[in-house]
Amino acid sequence: MPHLPAIAADSPTTAAGQVLASGHCSVSSSGKYATIVADPPWQIGDFPANLHEKGKGVTPCPYPTMTLDAIKALPVAKLATAEAHLYLWTTAGYLRESYNVAEAWGFSPMYPLVWCKAPKGRGLGGKFQSNVEFCLFCRNREGAVRITAAIADAAELVGVTRADIDKALGTSDMGGWLLSRLPHRAKVPTWEQWEKIKALVPVGDEHDAEIMAAAAEREADNRCNTRWWEWPRAAHSAKPEAFQDVVESVSPGPYLELFARRQRLGWHTWGNESLCHVDLHSPQNKALSEVCKVSPDQSSLP
Repeated sequence: MPHLPAIAADSPTTAAGQVLASGHCSVSSSGKYATIVADPPWQIGDFPANLHEKGKGVTPCPYPTMTLDAIKALPVAKLATAEAHLYLWTTAGYLRESYNVAEAWGFSPMYPLVWCKAPKGRGLGGKFQSNVEFCLFCRNREGAVRITAAIADAAELVGVTRADIDKALGTSDMGGWLLSRLPHRAKVPTWEQWEKIKALVPVGDEHDAEIMAAAAEREADNRCNTRWWEWPRAAHSAKPEAFQDVVESVSPGPYLELFARRQRLGWHTWGNESLCHVDLHSPQNKALSEVCKVSPDQSSLP
């Protein structure tokens, strides 16, 4: 992989020579992403070298892996827009833990999507052969509370109350949602509500793009009619390109893929087999030096 300098997550700058598709795939001015796909290197351990002949040794995992704590420590939340979508690939053994990972990244897990594969020989999996993979679909709640907390801070400065917000919006209890500091209660305002709030409290324009994107996503007619698909197998751990097609048809850009194994037009990526357009390194998470091989002098540590 070309060892390019990592780009900080809050920078809109792209690596030299990277070609981006125009339109909805372009990088936002805030450097944040509306859709993130992640395929973490779970510690799956070794597996049999020959599934048809027991006692023939094992094959080590062909790529560096990370502990659960290291995966949870990734600062993914700082890369996500308000109400961003996360697609988190996981395995049957890590399905339960993947919910905890999503929450550690600031997302609320919604439900798993399933990739079904044709059976292949004896295969792994005990009584039931392992021929499915799971991808947990999640929504960002930390982004919403970031906006509502900013509204609450501004409202406190000028003495605006929940009742004042409700009066301005013509609602009975929206003030509680729009001034919330709790992720499970925070709600991104509509653009019409945002304009009225800005006339009432001293909030700036820095959240305009996120709120407009959230409003557009709410109005989009892009619902998918299934949660499972049949796609051919590929190389070990490689995910089907058709999955990214589904993501692009359902979720808004800009797009980012973490632990990517190749480049895809219109996407930014991070991983040791792709260009690193964002920087997730930190002194507390040294395991990342193997996952995205950027030397210490190239990496901008937060």
